[in-house]
Amino acid sequence: MFELIRKLFDSEHAENRGQKETRVRDAIEQVVEGTDPRLHMVRGYERKLYSGVETALDYASDLIEQFSEPLTLTKRTFGTDPYLHAYFASMDEIVELLQHSRSFREFIDYRDNNYLNECYALLAMHKEERTTLGTEMRGDIIRRGVSQTVVNYSGHRLITPGADLAITKQKLKERAFSHFIETALDRMASLRSRKDELEAQRGLLRSKLNALKKSGNFGLQDELQTASHTDAVNKKDIRELKEIEKELKGLLANPMTLDDYITEIDTIMSHPQQHLRSEQTTLRVDRMGIKRSDRSDKRAETLTLQEVDLGNGIRYVVSLIKIPSETMRAAYPV
Repeated sequence: MFELIRKLFDSEHAENRGQKETRVRDAIEQVVEGTDPRLHMVRGYERKLYSGVETALDYASDLIEQFSEPLTLTKRTFGTDPYLHAYFASMDEIVELLQHSRSFREFIDYRDNNYLNECYALLAMHKEERTTLGTEMRGDIIRRGVSQTVVNYSGHRLITPGADLAITKQKLKERAFSHFIETALDRMASLRSRKDELEAQRGLLRSKLNALKKSGNFGLQDELQTASHTDAVNKKDIRELKEIEKELKGLLANPMTLDDYITEIDTIMSHPQQHLRSEQTTLRVDRMGIKRSDRSDKRAETLTLQEVDLGNGIRYVVSLIKIPSETMRAAYPV
């Protein structure tokens, strides 16, 4: 399946195929195969999914193309590039990242990559902000106990290494579109499992209430305080049981059909921005990572960050990077 997804974003392949329509129809097949192949039985499934899948394809491509030019990872640029200073504590940390990155190690171990002059990848990190008390110079006066916000980056990962920038971007577009397929699959699995979950809850509550009935502690209004508490718990369980029975009745009366799954998938594909977003944010920090609001402060640089939200509240700062041979060899000597 993923080999065919790769071809969807292969520009040469697209030119050979001639028409975007064919590309979209190929993508529809990947969506169906990646979620539920039974959807092939739905009459007009291609027509019903066409617009949404086309939107998701275009969105994935546009999102990656909006990324800024790659940062170059070398000793020289580390000394001058404020982004590298913000993201890494030292050049040694960059080398360690390359050495411990599984995706980069697999890429560089491939025999055709041993003699590359450069390669590319996407760097992804978590951004963390914390408030501390520090010192600050105001004119000739040193102020202590000043509240400061420090920005740190952690959890560095390298994604989709490629021999050139076009290959890395293509791989990222593939992963973005695959993310939408995975989101649709998760949604369908959630819909299918809801009924099983409710039936399990109903069984547990019924067993609990039956056990209480047999013990003689069911529904006694004038017992001691412990019995009153037990009765209150019983009433709560009965209310929950009634709510579960009501929801189950609705599910059984209106079971999910393949057409319903088509609708769910189309909704996800038609609104890709709800499941994968990218935006640029700016902040001004000094060489110590301390946020500075004064734009006249020459100790600070204004950074424009590319932040990606996976649609579940998890956010990453990302940047395309260029890794010249000298840096590759520092991590993996030939």
